[in-house]
Amino acid sequence: MAVARLQGAHVTLTDVPWLLPLTRLNVEANFDGEREMARPVVAPLRWGSASDIEKLSGLPPELLIGSDIVYEELAVKPLLDTMTQLRSRHAIFAVGWREGGAALSFFLRAAAEGGWYTSLLAESRTAKVVRLIRPEPPKTAAQLSPTTPMAMHLDAASGRTLPSLALPLSLDSPF
Repeated sequence: MAVARLQGAHVTLTDVPWLLPLTRLNVEANFDGEREMARPVVAPLRWGSASDIEKLSGLPPELLIGSDIVYEELAVKPLLDTMTQLRSRHAIFAVGWREGGAALSFFLRAAAEGGWYTSLLAESRTAKVVRLIRPEPPKTAAQLSPTTPMAMHLDAASGRTLPSLALPLSLDSPF
């Protein structure tokens, strides 16, 4: 909502249908007549729901922003599938995290296996902010050039951000 309010960007706020009334109240509280043009659209989005995704069709979003979205491994595949179906290539997620929590590591590994590159933007004791980029990879190794861009990924074991070649990571990759 801050992007819409401060930057005037076209923003669509999504959530599960039963939470949309609360989202609409939040929009009403933050947008008045003078900011009507920047008022976010509110729409349902259940991860993996073809009908919800179809209603959001159009140009791919330039950026997906999410928070508090990865708490259990069962939600990871539907989330990544939805991101792919929306055709976005950039995402920033603030993810609640606790030492020993497996859901974030599982999410990062699944994202890498799906062709997303991740980098850690910020972290605290209880949260991490992760950037995901899905580049258009070369079709073959022969299409690589000396100027092939480097991407960064988050090493799950060390928590450090490391460089990686801009190709989808193999399933055997440690990250």
